Amino acid sequence: MKICEAIEAFLLDHRARGSRPRTVEWHRYTLTYLLRGMQDVEVSTLSVFVVNKALDREVKPNTLANYERSLRAFCAWLVGVELLARDPFRGRKRAKQVFES
Repeated sequence: MKICEAIEAFLLDHRARGSRPRTVEWHRYTLTYLLRGMQDVEVSTLSVFVVNKALDREVKPNTLANYERSLRAFCAWLVGVELLARDPFRGRKRAKQVFES
């Protein structure tokens, strides 16, 4: 399955579970943005190296953490539906967030 097809299946699953439309659109935007140029590539090519490259952005820490959250959820879903044998995030630490008080 191609990444673009997998994203659509992931979004369909979110809608079926009752996720809010805004959440679904946030995942659509984020995943399409992070994985642009890879839409027609097979899902099996997602690896820790691809994930690291997708998240290599010059953005604020909280933005990066949000991007990672969406991509991490997508990859976990791919493993759950057995489209990926191994989660590319396994063993990878989460992006640092900044909490203001």
